[in-house]
Amino acid sequence: SKQSPIVSIIGMGGGMGGFALVSSSDSQKTYVEEVFSTYVYKGNSSDNTTGNTQIIPNGIDLDGVGGLVWTKERSNVRGHHLYSSNFSAINTQLGTQTNNGSALSGFIGMQSFNDNGFTLGPSASTNYDGAEYAAWTFRKAPGFFDVVKYTSTEIANVTIPHGLGSVPGMVIIKNLDRISDWQIWHKSLSSGESGLTAGIGITFGSTWAFTNANIENTAPDSTNFYAKNPGYDANAVTSTLGESYIAYFFANDDQRFGDDKDESIIKCGAVSVSGTGTFDIDLGWEPQYVLMKKAENNGGSAGVTDEWYIHDTMRNFSLEGSTWLEANANDAEQGWSTPGLFVPYAKGFKATSSVFNAGHYIYMAIRRGPMKTPTDATKVFMPARPSSSGTLTVTSGFDTDWSIIKSPLVGGADYAGTRLTGPESLTPSTTAVEFSVGFGFTSFMDKVTVAGTGDYSSWISWNFKRAPGFFDVVCYTSPGASPDPQVYNHNLSVEPELIIVKNRDGAYNWVVWQTSLGTSNLSLDGDGAAGIMSARIEGATSTTFTVGTQGQAGGLVNGYVAYLFASCPGVSKVGKYTSDGNAQNIICEGFTSGARFILIKRSDGGGGGNWFVYDSVRGINESGVDDPYMLIDPTPTVAEVTDTDYIDHLDAGFTVTSSAPAGLNNNGDEYIYLAIA
Repeated sequence: SKQSPIVSIIGMGGGMGGFALVSSSDSQKTYVEEVFSTYVYKGNSSDNTTGNTQIIPNGIDLDGVGGLVWTKERSNVRGHHLYSSNFSAINTQLGTQTNNGSALSGFIGMQSFNDNGFTLGPSASTNYDGAEYAAWTFRKAPGFFDVVKYTSTEIANVTIPHGLGSVPGMVIIKNLDRISDWQIWHKSLSSGESGLTAGIGITFGSTWAFTNANIENTAPDSTNFYAKNPGYDANAVTSTLGESYIAYFFANDDQRFGDDKDESIIKCGAVSVSGTGTFDIDLGWEPQYVLMKKAENNGGSAGVTDEWYIHDTMRNFSLEGSTWLEANANDAEQGWSTPGLFVPYAKGFKATSSVFNAGHYIYMAIRRGPMKTPTDATKVFMPARPSSSGTLTVTSGFDTDWSIIKSPLVGGADYAGTRLTGPESLTPSTTAVEFSVGFGFTSFMDKVTVAGTGDYSSWISWNFKRAPGFFDVVCYTSPGASPDPQVYNHNLSVEPELIIVKNRDGAYNWVVWQTSLGTSNLSLDGDGAAGIMSARIEGATSTTFTVGTQGQAGGLVNGYVAYLFASCPGVSKVGKYTSDGNAQNIICEGFTSGARFILIKRSDGGGGGNWFVYDSVRGINESGVDDPYMLIDPTPTVAEVTDTDYIDHLDAGFTVTSSAPAGLNNNGDEYIYLAIA
């Protein structure tokens, strides 16, 4: 009953102590990027004791608030390592692949929790030279996560306080003092949701007996979890007199996040998968992390063997394949290479083929970030030169979602790769279908790679990060010619002002829509005026965009990708100007140091014009100084032009000079543009 004894909480206090009720004031706004991170990195230490340390700057305040860091080597067989702020010695670790108690490692896997991430020690468990790792960080926050360390005062039922401020969706408990199974409570196991047998229990072991009993004594509430000893296994305990435990609490659909404090960032649920293996989970938002486990066969058979699969978008959770790590095993990373089997999308995640065996699954999903509208353009856009030799590598300074990489030479290559489509590339200057060049978004947080070697020092790359109010990417598959038109969701959070769509599977034009064009469209791979295509992209709202069924943007059972931009004060501006033949000063709201990227296209008159691209790496200079530009659309590609002065720097935006040609500044003609600060 709810009168069961409350345990003794160890180490009251803040981040480095034990349990504390983490509360937020009514005025405080919290975003998923402040409380959760997936960070991929390579180890840098060859010595377990005196070797290199490594700072992981994921932006999460662990020192002041506390939480959990969960690491796993991806490239080799090695265990999971969980580090919590509740332990007096930060190097105390647990592993979900084993039922051992906690241990203070002889080698330092974790050195410190910081106010913007954490520092790894030299241990091979977390930082072996050249090995690839993933680290998932969960910060304490009401409505998201809490971690509690307690010493039991009883041998049976136990009440565990938590600071979620809402009913948990999932609770994981482990005895710290001895060998004992991990105990997991999930709301869907408790309630019998989606065909599950109500009241069953589960552990991190891959096999469990159907007779397992739920560890829930009485339904949990917004302040306490009421646990009992299941009694089916001598090692399966949540309360033994004088022994210590740790409990991890995960919230469910607590809508207190975002600008208006009315959005959730974590959901726990279940899905019943038929024999086809297909399913579609509508979360209401796009996930970046999914933990999924088959809990029961269809028909409630006596047992099931399956893994705890961890998927995240930093490690290829995309349309072209999905990789996973197993929470219950020390196996290296594995994956599906077949396109479209298990994918995230704008409102949830789904399986499109029978990679999942028929049965009942539980999941825990975390929302993709960022949720906060950017104010610093350097955090979401970066023009950069690729590496000068070796593999084509671009350093952007952030986890890139779309990278366009272009050669300055006549007939040179141009590639456009998207995190959501994995290693595949499109060619902005042609109608060509998607092809693989080995685009890599998954080995480093701030780098993008393309297979191949050479000297790329004269090339240029433009790198974009998805963020509310600025930029979004949507991948979708059209159902065919019906219905017409077709509507798709996006997560831009505002009405898009510029949309670019490409049929990934068909040799069709890139289609461009801008608010000033109505239902007329332009082609990114051509120089025609608006109206040469119509109703391929028809318009947009703050949550959806609409396309027609003419093949370029819909109407064929093909895959498509859409890139959506909006004007974000101080970051980006989508606009139009009408030339009067004089110099055009283009003022962009909030810009204080001038545009670092400019894309311009004449949209009417004279048969249209080319797509001009300028950027600060190659030079957007003061008056009288040449400004190099490239053209997106010609096929074959033409060389970069370096000896003209058509664009000048302007702190509040940019200037199109009076000497610019008709493609940029012809009296009476209209031009659309995208500028990024």
